[in-house]
Amino acid sequence: MGTWRIESECSYLHGEPCRSETFCVEVENQEDKELYLDPSYLLWPGFIDFHAHLALEDSGGGLGVNDSELIRLGVFGAADAGTFGWQNTPELNGLFEIPFKRWISLLPTGLATYPITPRYQGMTSEMEEQIHQAVQLSKNNVLGIKIRLGQHDHLDDEMLLADGVRIAENLGIGLMVHFTGTFLPLATIVAALRPGDVLTHIFHGRRGSILADGHLDSAISDAVYRGILLDVGHGSSHFSWPVFLRARAEGLLADIISTDVTRYTINQSPLFDLPFVCSKLVSGGLDWDKIYQSTVEKPLEYLGLEIPNRSVVVLRKNYESVIFGDSDGNLVEGSCRWDPALVIYRGHLISNEI
Repeated sequence: MGTWRIESECSYLHGEPCRSETFCVEVENQEDKELYLDPSYLLWPGFIDFHAHLALEDSGGGLGVNDSELIRLGVFGAADAGTFGWQNTPELNGLFEIPFKRWISLLPTGLATYPITPRYQGMTSEMEEQIHQAVQLSKNNVLGIKIRLGQHDHLDDEMLLADGVRIAENLGIGLMVHFTGTFLPLATIVAALRPGDVLTHIFHGRRGSILADGHLDSAISDAVYRGILLDVGHGSSHFSWPVFLRARAEGLLADIISTDVTRYTINQSPLFDLPFVCSKLVSGGLDWDKIYQSTVEKPLEYLGLEIPNRSVVVLRKNYESVIFGDSDGNLVEGSCRWDPALVIYRGHLISNEI
């Protein structure tokens, strides 16, 4: 085991920009080492992906990504957003290297049939008891219920929202609402939610977006006022430059920056990964204070997680023109992107390109 001494001219390890930071970490199977980083590098505590889809190592496919892939990207914690439903939710404790929490889908088998989403069939008392048992089985890591609106029609959305809110309320847990393409008015969705519930895919550009006649829908201001969390949940279909830029111009920013990553979207345009999404949003006008709040501070607080000891990321600024696309073919040119150049996790060297 060797001690790595990292001296950086720019650091966010303590939640605010700091210059001349020195960080020491013991690294397994390594010799002592000293690294001196110029201002093109940023010392970072690690990202938390609030909205991801995780795979079991022995699942033999499926929608999710292995957490080892996330670690290589500097993601040191995550929440699974409804990959599993209440009929097929496994006991996940001990199966992932990273700290995690999860949302259980209101659909019985979650996203098992993705990209086909079955119509919601409603709830019986027996089904609700099964949901209660599924939550109790994994009580320490269940955040709440996840519903996906916009899949079929107005009735389907109406039933999902009503049952999702009622069941989450009865169980004393949260609710995450995917509202891309919803058939319901945004005001109807917001009025049903409680403080601490989550609207995900906040900058989507499809039916039911946060814009009305080219400006922010007043319902989204009500959501912010009432303490409903706004999550980026970028994915392949849920980020629109025109929506994001209009929202930013009117003073609306997301509480959480996340990916909605799956095995089909990781390393693929327009998503790629969480560092890429952060680079994109910096090009769109966000500063690193906001990136830190939305990918580290706020997710850790909401999820009740901690970044593991002996873990650190070094991000490198690549000075080259980058075209950042959205889900609808709109493009914004950026002057640089930030990529993980060094990842140490729980005292193990994961990657080093310095």
